[in-house]
Amino acid sequence: ARGSDKPMPNVRQTKKHRQHRAQPVVSNRSRRKLLANRRGRVNIINDTVRKYWDPEKNLAQNFRELGLVMDPNAAATESRKKVITRRIEVAEAVQADPDHAEQTLAAMEAATAVPPAKASGLVAELEQQASTRKPKEAFSARGETLFVQQMIAKHGDDYEAMSRDHAMNVYQHSAGQLRARVKKYLKTIDRFNKLATDE
Repeated sequence: ARGSDKPMPNVRQTKKHRQHRAQPVVSNRSRRKLLANRRGRVNIINDTVRKYWDPEKNLAQNFRELGLVMDPNAAATESRKKVITRRIEVAEAVQADPDHAEQTLAAMEAATAVPPAKASGLVAELEQQASTRKPKEAFSARGETLFVQQMIAKHGDDYEAMSRDHAMNVYQHSAGQLRARVKKYLKTIDRFNKLATDE
Protein backbone atom coordinates (compact mmCIF):
# COMPACT_ATOMS: atom_id res chain seq x y z
CA ALA A 1 0.00 0.00 0.00
CA ARG A 2 1.13 3.57 -0.70
CA GLY A 3 2.00 5.85 2.15
CA SER A 4 0.43 9.18 2.97
CA ASP A 5 -0.11 11.64 0.13
CA LYS A 6 1.33 14.45 2.34
CA PRO A 7 4.26 16.04 0.43
CA MET A 8 7.77 15.73 1.89
CA PRO A 9 9.18 18.96 3.38
CA ASN A 10 11.72 20.83 1.29
CA VAL A 11 15.09 20.51 3.07
CA ARG A 12 16.37 23.84 1.72
CA GLN A 13 13.27 25.73 2.81
CA THR A 14 13.37 24.15 6.28
CA LYS A 15 17.04 25.19 6.74
CA LYS A 16 16.24 28.71 5.53
CA HIS A 17 13.35 28.91 7.99
CA ARG A 18 15.67 27.94 10.88
CA GLN A 19 18.22 30.57 9.89
CA HIS A 20 15.62 33.36 9.88
CA ARG A 21 14.19 32.69 13.29
CA ALA A 22 13.66 35.80 15.33
CA GLN A 23 16.72 36.71 17.40
CA PRO A 24 16.43 38.25 20.87
CA VAL A 25 16.36 42.02 20.66
CA VAL A 26 19.14 43.85 22.53
CA SER A 27 18.44 47.47 23.29
CA ASN A 28 21.02 50.16 22.62
CA ARG A 29 21.29 50.84 26.33
CA SER A 30 22.11 47.19 27.08
CA ARG A 31 24.63 47.10 24.25
CA ARG A 32 26.38 50.24 25.49
CA LYS A 33 26.49 48.85 29.03
CA LEU A 34 27.98 45.57 27.80
CA LEU A 35 30.67 47.38 25.79
CA ALA A 36 31.49 49.61 28.75
CA ASN A 37 31.91 46.59 31.01
CA ARG A 38 34.19 44.94 28.49
CA ARG A 39 36.33 48.06 28.13
CA GLY A 40 36.64 48.48 31.89
CA ARG A 41 37.57 44.84 32.54
CA VAL A 42 41.36 44.40 32.70
CA ASN A 43 42.92 40.98 33.07
CA ILE A 44 46.09 41.37 35.16
CA ILE A 45 48.31 38.33 34.57
CA ASN A 46 51.34 39.38 36.63
CA ASP A 47 50.79 38.58 40.33
CA THR A 48 52.97 41.47 41.51
CA VAL A 49 51.11 44.07 39.45
CA ARG A 50 47.76 42.56 40.50
CA LYS A 51 48.67 43.15 44.14
CA TYR A 52 49.01 46.91 43.52
CA TRP A 53 46.13 47.19 41.01
CA ASP A 54 43.03 49.03 42.19
CA PRO A 55 39.91 47.53 40.52
CA GLU A 56 37.89 50.59 41.53
CA LYS A 57 40.00 52.80 39.23
CA ASN A 58 40.17 52.78 35.46
CA LEU A 59 43.15 51.79 33.35
CA ALA A 60 44.62 55.28 32.99
CA GLN A 61 44.31 56.01 36.72
CA ASN A 62 46.05 52.77 37.68
CA PHE A 63 48.84 53.34 35.17
CA ARG A 64 49.42 56.85 36.48
CA GLU A 65 49.43 55.75 40.11
CA LEU A 66 51.75 52.79 39.50
CA GLY A 67 54.21 54.88 37.52
CA LEU A 68 53.45 53.11 34.23
CA VAL A 69 52.82 54.69 30.84
CA MET A 70 50.29 53.72 28.18
CA ASP A 71 52.24 55.28 25.29
CA PRO A 72 56.05 55.12 25.74
CA ASN A 73 56.68 57.42 22.75
CA ALA A 74 54.38 60.12 24.08
CA ALA A 75 55.88 59.72 27.55
CA ALA A 76 59.41 60.12 26.20
CA THR A 77 58.42 63.28 24.32
CA GLU A 78 56.72 64.70 27.41
CA SER A 79 59.76 63.80 29.50
CA ARG A 80 62.08 65.67 27.14
CA LYS A 81 59.82 68.72 27.31
CA LYS A 82 59.88 68.60 31.12
CA VAL A 83 63.68 68.37 31.13
CA ILE A 84 63.99 71.42 28.87
CA THR A 85 61.48 73.36 30.97
CA ARG A 86 63.28 72.32 34.12
CA ARG A 87 66.64 73.54 32.82
CA ILE A 88 65.13 76.90 31.89
CA GLU A 89 63.56 77.26 35.34
CA VAL A 90 66.84 76.40 37.07
CA ALA A 91 68.83 78.84 34.92
CA GLU A 92 66.34 81.63 35.56
CA ALA A 93 66.27 80.95 39.31
CA VAL A 94 70.06 80.92 39.62
CA GLN A 95 70.39 84.05 37.48
CA ALA A 96 67.81 85.88 39.59
CA ASP A 97 69.57 85.09 42.88
CA PRO A 98 73.15 83.84 42.28
CA ASP A 99 74.13 84.31 45.94
CA HIS A 100 71.61 81.70 47.08
CA ALA A 101 71.88 79.29 44.12
CA GLU A 102 72.41 76.15 46.26
CA GLN A 103 69.42 76.88 48.48
CA THR A 104 67.26 77.64 45.45
CA LEU A 105 68.21 74.37 43.71
CA ALA A 106 67.63 72.36 46.91
CA ALA A 107 64.16 73.88 47.33
CA MET A 108 63.26 73.18 43.70
CA GLU A 109 64.42 69.54 43.99
CA ALA A 110 62.45 69.03 47.19
CA ALA A 111 59.31 70.39 45.53
CA THR A 112 59.48 68.08 42.52
CA ALA A 113 61.01 64.81 43.79
CA VAL A 114 57.86 63.19 45.20
CA PRO A 115 57.46 59.66 43.72
CA PRO A 116 54.12 57.84 44.14
CA ALA A 117 54.08 55.51 47.13
CA LYS A 118 52.71 52.52 45.22
CA ALA A 119 55.06 52.98 42.29
CA SER A 120 58.15 52.65 44.50
CA GLY A 121 56.90 49.38 46.00
CA LEU A 122 55.90 47.91 42.64
CA VAL A 123 59.13 48.95 40.92
CA ALA A 124 61.20 47.58 43.82
CA GLU A 125 59.47 44.19 43.64
CA LEU A 126 59.78 43.96 39.86
CA GLU A 127 63.47 44.91 39.99
CA GLN A 128 64.08 42.34 42.72
CA GLN A 129 62.40 39.63 40.65
CA ALA A 130 64.40 40.58 37.57
CA SER A 131 67.69 40.44 39.50
CA THR A 132 67.04 36.93 40.84
CA ARG A 133 65.55 35.46 37.66
CA LYS A 134 67.91 33.16 35.81
CA PRO A 135 68.46 34.07 32.15
CA LYS A 136 66.93 31.68 29.66
CA GLU A 137 69.54 29.59 27.90
CA ALA A 138 69.51 29.58 24.10
CA PHE A 139 70.60 26.52 22.14
CA SER A 140 71.20 25.94 18.45
CA ALA A 141 68.41 24.42 16.40
CA ARG A 142 69.07 21.43 14.14
CA GLY A 143 69.36 23.46 10.94
CA GLU A 144 71.65 26.04 12.53
CA THR A 145 73.79 23.28 14.03
CA LEU A 146 74.41 21.74 10.60
CA PHE A 147 75.17 25.16 9.13
CA VAL A 148 77.75 25.97 11.83
CA GLN A 149 79.34 22.53 11.59
CA GLN A 150 79.84 22.98 7.85
CA MET A 151 81.26 26.47 8.34
CA ILE A 152 83.72 25.28 10.99
CA ALA A 153 84.77 22.32 8.84
CA LYS A 154 85.51 24.65 5.92
CA HIS A 155 86.87 27.80 7.58
CA GLY A 156 87.84 26.83 11.13
CA ASP A 157 87.56 29.96 13.32
CA ASP A 158 88.04 32.47 10.47
CA TYR A 159 84.79 34.37 10.81
CA GLU A 160 85.71 36.90 8.14
CA ALA A 161 86.11 34.06 5.63
CA MET A 162 82.77 32.63 6.76
CA SER A 163 81.05 35.96 6.13
CA ARG A 164 82.54 36.14 2.61
CA ASP A 165 81.46 32.60 1.73
CA HIS A 166 78.35 33.57 -0.23
CA ALA A 167 77.70 29.98 -1.32
CA MET A 168 77.15 28.81 2.27
CA ASN A 169 76.37 32.10 3.98
CA VAL A 170 73.24 32.70 1.92
CA TYR A 171 71.71 35.02 4.54
CA GLN A 172 74.87 37.17 4.51
CA HIS A 173 75.53 37.01 8.25
CA SER A 174 78.29 39.31 9.42
CA ALA A 175 81.47 38.02 11.09
CA GLY A 176 80.12 39.07 14.48
CA GLN A 177 76.82 37.26 13.91
CA LEU A 178 78.64 34.10 12.81
CA ARG A 179 80.88 34.27 15.88
CA ALA A 180 77.77 34.42 18.08
CA ARG A 181 76.26 31.41 16.27
CA VAL A 182 79.44 29.39 16.72
CA LYS A 183 79.52 30.32 20.40
CA LYS A 184 75.91 29.19 20.82
CA TYR A 185 76.67 25.96 18.95
CA LEU A 186 79.64 25.18 21.20
CA LYS A 187 77.51 25.90 24.24
CA THR A 188 74.87 23.51 22.93
CA ILE A 189 77.47 20.78 22.43
CA ASP A 190 78.84 21.26 25.95
CA ARG A 191 75.33 21.11 27.38
CA PHE A 192 74.48 17.85 25.63
CA ASN A 193 77.85 16.34 26.58
CA LYS A 194 77.20 17.21 30.21
CA LEU A 195 73.75 15.63 30.11
CA ALA A 196 75.20 12.47 28.54
CA THR A 197 77.90 12.33 31.25
CA ASP A 198 75.39 12.79 34.06
CA GLU A 199 73.32 9.88 32.78
